[in-house]
This record gives sequence, C-alpha cells and structure tokens, in this order.
Amino acid sequence: MSHYLLRRSGQGLLVLWAAFTLSFILLQVLPGDAVLIKFQNPDLGLSPEQIAEMRLAYGADSPLWRQYFHTLMAMLRGDFGYSLQAGLPVSALIASNLPETLSLALPAFALAVALAFALAFASRLPGLRWL
Repeated sequence: MSHYLLRRSGQGLLVLWAAFTLSFILLQVLPGDAVLIKFQNPDLGLSPEQIAEMRLAYGADSPLWRQYFHTLMAMLRGDFGYSLQAGLPVSALIASNLPETLSLALPAFALAVALAFALAFASRLPGLRWL
C-alpha cells in the first residue's frame, strides 16, 4: 500500500511540474512583454531608463532558464510574486477571493460526489447494468 501511495504521489508531483512548465513556456511564447505593456503607457510618464529598471526589478531581463528556475523555486516557497495588473501580492488576491471560490466549489463537489455514489449504486442493480 505504501508503494502505491508513494508512486501516486510521485505521479502527482510530475503532473504539477509538467503543468507549471507548460504554463511557463506558453506564457513566454505569447507575443508582447507584460512589463512593457504595463509601463510604456505615456500617461505614466516613465522614462525608458525607469522602464528598464522595472524590467530588471521583475526579472524580465534575465535569461529564460533563470526566470524558469527562479519562478519554480518561488512557487515551491509559496511566493507567487506581484500582480502586474493589480499591483498587489498574488497570495493576497488568492486569499481575498478564496471564500467566494469555496462557496461555489464545495456545493458543486458535494453534488458530484452524491451523484457518483448514486450512479455507482444504481449500476449494481440488475436492471440498470447498462449504467
């Protein structure tokens, strides 16, 4: 049993790593640069030097491999960085929206589990084997 749990945990970690890596790659191949898009607005009145400092502060000037490992290590520590759009820590944004998310997700999960048990029970009845 412990071998099974260990194997499934390893598979779960592998899936999480693959999802993280795929997301990172897809965000990198998108056209445009999020930092430039955010700070090149003429209304902000930032000079090119200030924009370059912002790119440096966000790590956008680092090589991709460094950005990847920096982001991966930060995620493992629970540091999700700052939102460029909101200007707030991502963990604070997640925490502020978690109650509403759970109020929607938990009833849906409970309904799904109840339906799964009902279908599993019904499939064992002689006349409903087609389920």
